[in-house]
Amino acid sequence: MKRLSIIVPSYNQGRFIGATLRSIEEQRLENMECVVVDGCSTDCTHQELRRFGERPWLRVCIEPDEGVVDAVNKGFAMTSGDIVAVQSSDDLYRPNAFNKVVALFQNHPETGLVFGNAANISSEGRLINCYSIPDYSFCRLLARRVWIPQCSAFVSRAAWLAVGGWNEINPYVADMEHYIRVCKSYSVVQTPQLLGEYRVHDSQRDKEGNRIRADWIRMANQFETSGLFSPHEMRALRAGRELIGLRYPEQHSISYRWARLFRAVALYQDSVSADLCWHECVQIPLAAVRRRLSELSRS
Repeated sequence: MKRLSIIVPSYNQGRFIGATLRSIEEQRLENMECVVVDGCSTDCTHQELRRFGERPWLRVCIEPDEGVVDAVNKGFAMTSGDIVAVQSSDDLYRPNAFNKVVALFQNHPETGLVFGNAANISSEGRLINCYSIPDYSFCRLLARRVWIPQCSAFVSRAAWLAVGGWNEINPYVADMEHYIRVCKSYSVVQTPQLLGEYRVHDSQRDKEGNRIRADWIRMANQFETSGLFSPHEMRALRAGRELIGLRYPEQHSISYRWARLFRAVALYQDSVSADLCWHECVQIPLAAVRRRLSELSRS
């Protein structure tokens, strides 16, 4: 049976990390390991880790690091599994996710990456919603029409070693850059099963929109000059570069949003859907207008 390794980079997420580790322990997979790499947290993280005591599946490394990318790469060096995943210290795995993933890798031995659907949960662990990811293709991944949730993604060790670890140059999109490199070279299995839960709260990295946008654009520029992609893939990559500016905009005007959408469609037709147009160019501007009118009415 394939061995599964989970890397949990950790820093000051003590209020969540216990639930993360319990979601791993409750998988009850015999052949698994978890490495927590903590960058010397100053909150209650170490107290939460001590609650687990000596677990045969758990290893904890507490020492200074250079951030999440350094922690992930350091954690990978400590693992030995045939399948490797990185789980944020505030996210969860769904029950029986590991058995499903191991079975998929065993049935598809040449696969480099397996991913499934995910759910959003609140800071208290309350279910917000479940979402189904559109059908995967590599070009749709480049164009941001398909995304791979870190909380429900698993990579073969062979693929990880072949493409290298996380890239410290683009720390805010290091997971997605890694997945793109894996997906370019290896087959991918997408499952409709719900594998992970993404916790929505105020202190998560996804709130750093300006940094995410800057890192995505830099990543796309690096890929563009790499010579690795076909002309069709390059158009999808450029469309994704337009749409990251829509997801994390520099400005919120309607003209800015429509310009991004038109450029994305011109580059890669499958990069934009009717739902995306409605949400980005109608719902969001209307919500901004309502907020402004509400502020004026209270003044």
